[in-house]
Amino acid sequence: VIHSSTGGIFDDVWFSSNIKDNIIYHKFTLNPGEVVETFQGSNNRVGLCLLKFESRKEMTEKISNFNKYVKITFKENV
Repeated sequence: VIHSSTGGIFDDVWFSSNIKDNIIYHKFTLNPGEVVETFQGSNNRVGLCLLKFESRKEMTEKISNFNKYVKITFKENV
């Protein structure tokens, strides 16, 4: 589940080049300009992302540091 720890006006989702090859599917549930709510449950998600990894070690590292590889970007002018 792609989500945000802060609210704002959704712009996009940024994926690091270090995780792009792991993504086998992604879908955003919000469009640019819609309100992002602080994550409290799956109803506050920004989108979904399915990932595939070469090893358990890679999976553990990337999932543990997911916020480093995937970031929600917000519109600057609300």
